[in-house]
Amino acid sequence: MIHYIDIYWLVMPQLSSEGPPFSLLDLLCFAGIGGLFLACAAILAGKRALVPLRDPQLAESLRFENV
Repeated sequence: MIHYIDIYWLVMPQLSSEGPPFSLLDLLCFAGIGGLFLACAAILAGKRALVPLRDPQLAESLRFENV
């Protein structure tokens, strides 16, 4: 996020002092790239087991409470 803001600050020229410093298209591009990243992460996470399979100590580790 901070990297995107840094690149935006360096690259985007300030054409006029009126209006917002960014447009709706900038926000849509940012949301689109973020949505693409989240979709890819969800697809990759859905193909893999998020809990270790055949772990003999899984039940014990799930019962663990750190007080």
